Amino acid sequence: MIIRCFLMFAAVFILCGCSGVVRIGLSVGLTGRASAISVDGRNAALMAADEINKNGGINGKKLEIVIKNDGNDPDMALSALEDFKKNDIKVVVGPYPSGSAVKIFDYANANDILILSPTISSQIFMGHDDNFFTFISSNERQGVELAKFALEKDKIKKVVLFYENTNAAYSDGVCESFAGYFKSKGGEVLTKIGYTSGNKISFYKLAGQIMKYEPEGVVSVLPALDNAIFLQQLKKVGFRGFVYSGMWANTMDLITNGGDTLENIRVAGMTDIDYPGNRWNTFRKDYNKVYRMEPSFASMTTYEVIYLLRDIISSTGTKDIGKIKTELMKLKDYPGMQQPFSFDENGDVDRDYFMLNVIGDKFVRLK
Repeated sequence: MIIRCFLMFAAVFILCGCSGVVRIGLSVGLTGRASAISVDGRNAALMAADEINKNGGINGKKLEIVIKNDGNDPDMALSALEDFKKNDIKVVVGPYPSGSAVKIFDYANANDILILSPTISSQIFMGHDDNFFTFISSNERQGVELAKFALEKDKIKKVVLFYENTNAAYSDGVCESFAGYFKSKGGEVLTKIGYTSGNKISFYKLAGQIMKYEPEGVVSVLPALDNAIFLQQLKKVGFRGFVYSGMWANTMDLITNGGDTLENIRVAGMTDIDYPGNRWNTFRKDYNKVYRMEPSFASMTTYEVIYLLRDIISSTGTKDIGKIKTELMKLKDYPGMQQPFSFDENGDVDRDYFMLNVIGDKFVRLK
């Protein structure tokens, strides 16, 4: 009995990295124009940890979320991962935009760090047997779903592709998959225009440039705040067609800053705000109470990740990376808040996307 108790204490000590605490890293870009999805993720992670701790923590130990601001920048994201390693934190949630992650994977694999990103969807990170797990389907799926809706529902035949290029790991995939499907079904891509997000950008000039091509639709793969400003300028130059946006824009920044320009937008999404499930509605109610805003897809998936880690660490009594990875790969139809999910042999998931538009102050699923 004494030996058993000693072994249990030793296991808990190893699990925590320090006595009495389970520490999980959170790599998020909390500054800059594209920070919305990271802020939403941080909010959900802290809310989940607070709930878990109020209900006994993880095997009686406090869950601590250790936050590093990666600035949505590849070099800063690598630096954040190095800091986590120095502090013996081997399980990291994030980064959030795909472009932030382009330098971290070799380091994570070489240093036995497990990466679970709630929002990265770039196809370039998928299909590899490594220490990286995704929680949403690929960006290429988003592009195809947008193109199908444009052709089949809106009867659009001519589009301009407009994208932000610092997150090219994400935006290029959405644009190229949209174009591939769209052209294969008789649609015409008039041109592709990129820009770099920043305070000196003139969206009015870019909107005027787009209008010269006389498109019926615009594929706008931008972060939410930029997308909102762009839509305002697009309306000023006389565009009245449909706008098709990747899930990067699916945060409240779009609604807060877009005003009356959002009536013809279609956004790829995976969060139905009116989903009837009890777990989703409890989460939505609590999130609104704490943060005075609706949760986004990034809020939902981050909340799922934290609880999934809680479940695995609680059941195995370890934070050994190999064992956690093995348990993740075993999951079949894990009960996500709106869709069950499983990981394939490479740690990637397959979850459905659908179209959203904006009605009032919320994203609503288009039928």
